[in-house]
Formats: sequence, C-alpha cells, structure tokens
Amino acid sequence: MIVDSHQHFWQTGRFDYPWMSPELGVLYRDFLPPDLEPIIKQHGVAKTVLVQASNSLAETQWLLSLADSYPFIAGVVGWADLTDPGLGDDLDVLKANPKFKGVRHLVESEPAEDWLVQPEVLRGLQTLAVHGVSYDLLVHTRHLKHARTVAENIPELRLVIDHMAKPPIARGVIKEWARKLAAAKGDQRRQFKAQVRPPVGDGKRSRICMVTGASGIGENRIAVERVGSRRPSTGLRFSGDESGVRRARLEIARHAIQSLYAGFPARSVLSDLNDIATR
Repeated sequence: MIVDSHQHFWQTGRFDYPWMSPELGVLYRDFLPPDLEPIIKQHGVAKTVLVQASNSLAETQWLLSLADSYPFIAGVVGWADLTDPGLGDDLDVLKANPKFKGVRHLVESEPAEDWLVQPEVLRGLQTLAVHGVSYDLLVHTRHLKHARTVAENIPELRLVIDHMAKPPIARGVIKEWARKLAAAKGDQRRQFKAQVRPPVGDGKRSRICMVTGASGIGENRIAVERVGSRRPSTGLRFSGDESGVRRARLEIARHAIQSLYAGFPARSVLSDLNDIATR
C-alpha cells in the first residue's frame, strides 16, 4: 500500500497562514480534497496523512472534519498550543477522533530561534509524550541543535523531522546541515519520518521522500520522484536530471540514511545510491 505521509489542504483567507503570500504563485489558491482525490486514485496512492498549515485549533478541527468526510485521509497531524496550561484538555478533545495522530507547530515562523527549548514549550512537549502524541518538527538547520535538546530531555516523545529540516539545496551548501542533522538524531531506536524537497523557486525538479512511519501510518520506503511527473515512482529511480543535480540529491539521501536510519533496512540501498550517482 502506498501512503502519502505528508500533504496539505488550505483555503486562502480562512485561517492565518503566515507563510502564504501571492508571491507563491501556483500555491496561492485553495487546495481541497476534490483537487487531490482523482490524482491519488490515478497513481495508486491509497491513503494520505493530512498536516496542519496554520497554528490554529480551528484549522485542526476543520482538517479532522475533512478526514471524517474523505476516507483516503488516514490521519491528521494538527496543532495545539504547547504553551497553554490547558493543553492536556485540548489533547483529550482531539484524541476523541481516532484520525488525530500528532501535533505540529510552525517553528520556522517563530522569531526566537530557541523557541523549541523555552520552558513552557518543553512542558507542552512533555504533555504530548504523556498523551502518546507525536510531534512534527518544522525546522531549519539553525533549529536542529534545539531538536537534539528536546530528544534528550523527553526521550519518550516520538519526533518527526519534516522535510529533513529543509537542507539548503538551492545554495549548494549542505555540510553544516548534514552535521547538525546527524547530531540531532538522538536515540537510534527512535522513529523518524524525514522528507526533503527543493525549496519553492529553486529551479530543481527532483524530490526525495523518506518515510519510516512515525505517524503510525505507512510503510518503510524510500521514494524518488520528479516533481510534476505524471507517474510517481517508488523505490530507487531518478528522472532525467543532469548528472550534477542527481549527485546532489543522492548526497543528501546518503546523509539522511546514515544520520537517521542506523539499523533501518534502507541502509542496504547505499551501494545502489552510489551506483546511480556515477551514471
């Protein structure tokens, strides 16, 4: 079964989306289940995990209502205020819906780089762990040292690194990202979901997505596909990008496997990655 472990729906103007602006071009419009459902059916995707895009309980309730209406949505990663003393009560309400799977906060939009390790946030993350709710880390390279602090202080919390902490592919500088990602992995027995795609507007066309099923949904797999391709590819395949771009993507894949997936079966693909990189 193919599971898309991370997708969004939004309605412009309905909720506060701090990242959204007309400069996003094609993304600056409503995206709703009727837009996605025929596409996933065409490509054999059975289920998806719907992820929040606004720091809003109202948006989370809306996403859960979509999940109730559309069976292909297997789970929702929503939002809850980690700094609210009443967080436990909010989680009880959200967990009443079996499709609620985790919490995410737009950390990348926070002006304080150390937001993740502020005392009230750590207390909230501890509450998530007590409730058995996973936490998605929407972070950049500069935040990874704080992600490691969270992992060390709350080892029972299941952490999800979204978009593989957004490596700076467009600038071609990934050594610092790779080093900090490796340092952030914490306990190797931990479950991680890691995804990477080129930042909007960087002109690159390939995308690497790696999933270990930290959301409780999905399978262990590595997928490489061409953005905008008519047919998504699973396994180790590359679309016809020039060899330098392929090698850059594969270097990122190797770093991800080595830093996050120690002991994970996907390590066996390292030789395959090396072979592809030389073609």
